[in-house]
Amino acid sequence: MVDWRVVRGISRLHILNRTSILLIVVVPILASLWPVVQHSLAWYDGSLATIESRLNSVVASVRSLPAEGAISVAARRDLLELRKRLSMLRLRSEARFPSSLASLFFASLCVLFGQAAFQLGCPDTVKDVRIDEFTRDRKREYAEAPSSTAVDNAIRHLSDLGKHDNLVREHLEAEARAREEAAELLQRVADAELNFEHLEQQKAGEGRLRDAAEDARLRRDEYRRFLERDRGDRGPDFRRRMALVERSARLQYLNEAQGARVAMLICILLYLGGLSLLGAVLVHQSATIARVAGWL
Repeated sequence: MVDWRVVRGISRLHILNRTSILLIVVVPILASLWPVVQHSLAWYDGSLATIESRLNSVVASVRSLPAEGAISVAARRDLLELRKRLSMLRLRSEARFPSSLASLFFASLCVLFGQAAFQLGCPDTVKDVRIDEFTRDRKREYAEAPSSTAVDNAIRHLSDLGKHDNLVREHLEAEARAREEAAELLQRVADAELNFEHLEQQKAGEGRLRDAAEDARLRRDEYRRFLERDRGDRGPDFRRRMALVERSARLQYLNEAQGARVAMLICILLYLGGLSLLGAVLVHQSATIARVAGWL
């Protein structure tokens, strides 16, 4: 399906944009100078018409002379050939502004208006970066500063898009198991500390107190390792959350790439109009060059 990513690719054709700006400036200048060209061509055609008229008079006079006169047959033939060539140099119609330049000008206008529609209508996310760049930036942000807020936002965004799929379900199930495990470990810590306090109140022996204190310390270390098991590394929990962030970023980009359909349609039509005119000019000029070269 066509979306803003395709339009973005066309808008990034620098040669098309620069050529369009150049033609929009140059063609009107040439059009404004065209009356001068027309006047020069009219003067040229008028001068040829005068020469041709005089030459016709000479030819008529020569034809009235007898064949054995002072002018030879070869001279008569040369005069007729000269009149023919002079007639071929005459302009057969009024010189018009080249249609190819006019087509290029309107093609440039279409491209320019298409670029304006792209800048105004395209979502900023799609306009500024590609989908791989957008996804990479979101992953880097999470990798540099992992947070539950980013994961929750990703899940909420996937839910809003109707993409509450297996990835989200697996994550929620894993998080539920992690909370249960954390609660169990925390309960063990509390039991171990309570046991130590109880023995201390009962004035138990030093050996029993030392064992209870060691057991409480081990339980606290176990709980701390559980909390820190996904910090500073790339454990399964981190990779699972990163996958959520990545999927959310991709779907967010694709969703925005489908937005503003009316502006996108206008932009596509303008670009297609400009490219069609440009293609027509190229085909016409190519055919002209091929005819001049004798290929056609």
